[in-house]
Amino acid sequence: MQKLDTWADLGLTEKQARFIELYVLYGNASRAYKEAGFTAKQPGSAASKLLKLPKMKKALELAKSQFSAEFQVSKSWIAQQLREIAANKEEPTMARLKALELLGKSVGMFVDRIDQNVQSVQYYLPAKENEAPTVEAEAEQVEEAPALPEPEKQKKA
Repeated sequence: MQKLDTWADLGLTEKQARFIELYVLYGNASRAYKEAGFTAKQPGSAASKLLKLPKMKKALELAKSQFSAEFQVSKSWIAQQLREIAANKEEPTMARLKALELLGKSVGMFVDRIDQNVQSVQYYLPAKENEAPTVEAEAEQVEEAPALPEPEKQKKA
């Protein structure tokens, strides 16, 4: 990874540079923020704001690419390792299943979907001549839904 004095080329302070290095190492913005020497009542929020700065985005991108190069880690290498674990019958079943799960997630097979069925609500201002009717006027026109029939009682034999 770049040394602290060369981070200055991107306009980073020593604390910002240390934050980037720790964030890449831990993957936890709050922890990196605190350990870099920053103080805030809400370190998670402050770290999030810091990561949104253009110079920090550029530094993070550079740090991640250097980290990958330094440890020779790439998406294809990780996928290959997971494929080997999943195919190895000597591995415990749980390890093989986890490898398959991670492989599936990496290609978008297992996406958590939330069904958000939202009904629209319309509000009207009091009606004037030649304008839309009020909610009350519309409610008077709405027919009530028919009641469901009561279940039949079973006769005793």
